[in-house]
Amino acid sequence: MRYVAFNPISKAIVQSGSSFRILFFGHPESRPYYLVIEGQWFAPNLNVIAAFKVFADILVSVSDQEPITVLRVLAERFGVPIQIGRYSDTFIISKSFALKDQENRLLKISTEKGRFAQTMHSSFRQQDGQTFLDVSLAYCLNVDKMADYVKSQSDN
Repeated sequence: MRYVAFNPISKAIVQSGSSFRILFFGHPESRPYYLVIEGQWFAPNLNVIAAFKVFADILVSVSDQEPITVLRVLAERFGVPIQIGRYSDTFIISKSFALKDQENRLLKISTEKGRFAQTMHSSFRQQDGQTFLDVSLAYCLNVDKMADYVKSQSDN
């Protein structure tokens, strides 16, 4: 098992429940990059769902260095569209879709070639006899494009 010391963990977002969903952003000691890590905390373990290297050139366009903002910038640069009904974006946060329309029941991720890292945190709810899909967070990143980016940074 490999441990990474963060100096310091810049920001963290924690969503509680029976376990904890964690999204944090930090700088590993003596490394030229930062990491954005999404994980699930089941005491005493952190199960990493995804981890992405972020270099300084991307952070220039991030105003607040909140982990969710950094993840959004990564999705804008390396993301592929997620389509729910007529709505399409590379990064979806806190959006609700009424499922009364047949078209909103369609979920499509781009058919672009490559490997992808995707996450969708969502739930269904009933309200006044209507069903909704509530998406708290969804993104899909092209891993091949990200790997090319990381390699180009390592070459510099």
